Amino acid sequence: MNSDGKYTALLSHSSGLPTARVARKVFTCRDVPKVLELRLRIDRCRGGESTNMCQLTTLELYKENVSGNAWELVQPDGIRASGENPPSECASNLLNSSSSLKWLHIADSNSKAAQKYWITVKLRAPTRLVAFALTTGNDFPDRDPHVFTLEGRMDGDFGLYTSGIAEAT
Repeated sequence: MNSDGKYTALLSHSSGLPTARVARKVFTCRDVPKVLELRLRIDRCRGGESTNMCQLTTLELYKENVSGNAWELVQPDGIRASGENPPSECASNLLNSSSSLKWLHIADSNSKAAQKYWITVKLRAPTRLVAFALTTGNDFPDRDPHVFTLEGRMDGDFGLYTSGIAEAT
């Protein structure tokens, strides 16, 4: 596993999400350590440098249940992101199971640097993930994450979070 500052890479993905609108894709995690905080680092959206926006409808995190024979939805303690489009397209929407809500970050269009987007989730207790799922936005596929890494860490200054409760679908 590679380390980025205090984060450890848990899974890297470079072939994007489905182009269908509000399409869910599940990613399995193997042999990952327990973490208290997760960061989805989005290095490029499908539109590449031609877009200054990034969007997702849901972010779901899963651990094994107590008996170890099924997945259980993880209930995060809070969420934050690199940016939001308030009042209706905020990071807390990612923890809601509704496909009519989403997170949207509109980055500075005057910036010459490649846009970097991120979402961090604080967990209630050290957790070993077995899977996570992302759901594409409801419009414009160019805004969907294409190259991203799920990272985790156990310690550090976690800062302030927005509270959010996930609901199983």
